[in-house]
Amino acid sequence: MSKILIQESHSAYWFERLSAVSYYSESEFENRIIKQASFLFKEFFVVPFKKQIKHISAPSRVTKPDLVFIKRDYSQWILIEVELDGHQEDHVLDQVEVMLHADFNSEEVFEYIKSKAGYVLNPSGFQFDDDLLQNLIKTKTPEVLVIVDETKVSWETPLNKKGAKLCIVQVYKNGVGEEILRIKGQYPRLYTGVVHCREAKYPPQSIEVINHFELLENYKAGEIIQIYFNEMLTRWNIIINKNGKCIFKCIGPSNPLPPGKDFVLKQDEEERFYYFEIN
Repeated sequence: MSKILIQESHSAYWFERLSAVSYYSESEFENRIIKQASFLFKEFFVVPFKKQIKHISAPSRVTKPDLVFIKRDYSQWILIEVELDGHQEDHVLDQVEVMLHADFNSEEVFEYIKSKAGYVLNPSGFQFDDDLLQNLIKTKTPEVLVIVDETKVSWETPLNKKGAKLCIVQVYKNGVGEEILRIKGQYPRLYTGVVHCREAKYPPQSIEVINHFELLENYKAGEIIQIYFNEMLTRWNIIINKNGKCIFKCIGPSNPLPPGKDFVLKQDEEERFYYFEIN
């Protein structure tokens, strides 16, 4: 059973998985996500979406998503399927298939989402921008994200093949009733910078960063940079060679990146770095 230890000055608190010490329903799990949305997914407005939708080529196949994410600049929207541990993979994939190929009445969807503005807790008294919301729904196809409260390794590949993503959100609770949330997986992030990388010829276990100047302007040769890859935090020494090229040399016994591949290096709004393999 996993636990998290949080230490504050002279006190320490153990947080245990809520699923191990208490029962909660799917709707309660959804409400926790909405309540913490401004922290978990701060670039999005998060509201309930319990409207029935049908498959565009098979109208008898219907489903109801659970939530919808609307990006705060109205450039993206994501239908969310919330699942608890115990649900079957086939059931989830069937729901996702309908959401990915849904037949929408854009005006009905607009009115429905608009009516849920009261669920947005930050800012207070929020109302959607009607013109921007309508345009988003009419011109952009929604993405699909599955949020589950347990690590589901077997779900990720089939979901990705269909075009959906998988995010894990786990609730932990301590002995005085305080809760914390752990998030991992393919949750939406805002990336503020992107550069290309490739395997360096020298030194061994190194990556060359192409056109790095703006993204890495706060870093100098000899410093260490931390980069996430597949949820693992890796450490790299920054080298500027005699030709002015920027090289990241892996600190550790082996390079965690697959050999012979190209990557992009992305930075998010919290100034954290991530490697992504280019397929």
